[in-house]
Amino acid sequence: MVVFTSICTNYAHKARTLAESVKKNIPDAKFLVCLTEREVPKSMDCSYFDDVILSKDINYLWYLVMLSEVTLIVILFRKYFMSSKVKTQLIVLVTCLILSTIRYVLPEMPFQINRTLEFLLWFYIGILVQKNRDKLCLGKNYSLILLFVWIISFFIHSAIEIKLTQTDLNYTMLLILKLIKMCIRLIMEGSASFCIFWFFEGSDEVKNKWISVLDSSSLTIYLLHPVIIMLSKQVIHMAIPAKYMSNILYLFLLAMVLLLSILIPCNVSKILRKKSQKI
Repeated sequence: MVVFTSICTNYAHKARTLAESVKKNIPDAKFLVCLTEREVPKSMDCSYFDDVILSKDINYLWYLVMLSEVTLIVILFRKYFMSSKVKTQLIVLVTCLILSTIRYVLPEMPFQINRTLEFLLWFYIGILVQKNRDKLCLGKNYSLILLFVWIISFFIHSAIEIKLTQTDLNYTMLLILKLIKMCIRLIMEGSASFCIFWFFEGSDEVKNKWISVLDSSSLTIYLLHPVIIMLSKQVIHMAIPAKYMSNILYLFLLAMVLLLSILIPCNVSKILRKKSQKI
């Protein structure tokens, strides 16, 4: 069961009382708070709240705004900062890394600017990888190593997120954990990206076929994968109580959902292409 309430910060105490009552009487219930404020204040920290959502948040559609902004920046990068000089590329890469890092300490800005700063790093790395593709073909063994790194970093990241939900942390410890979480997240995202890249590198016919399918369906995958992931998440929450969700089961379900978020859009693209050909 999912229970929610919509409040402003001055009604936080009433929401806490309601959430506590719900959790005591319906232990498996998920309690959500829709908050009408600019940002989530510290006063909303409560172990009985499963999630606090800002009413101004545009939910999964944020990535459309972010994509538009990053695309404009990438066009500028390609035009002015993609020279053959390694020093220039390194300076831009470090700048993107700094912007991606400080995004976690900046106040929430309009038009998804914070998330644009976060994802800009990976878009620029993608440009560099594409430009230096031949130099980065290091073999499949590196893909297996990075897969192991991703699994380890995933569990560490999950453990830190659980630790951050504790209310007895002082400011210094909270800041240290957030910094560690940020570094682990960079390792997790980087290892996943390069794991996929090195797995598909080479001239194997099967791999080239998969690359061709992914390339022709890339826009559909990008548009549909957040929706599929969010719907799958809700189904899993309703089907499996939190007390039965082990880390191994969570990792397995995550892998299945990610696979579905790619396979379903690919099939949708295939159907749309067949219909367009008939027309």
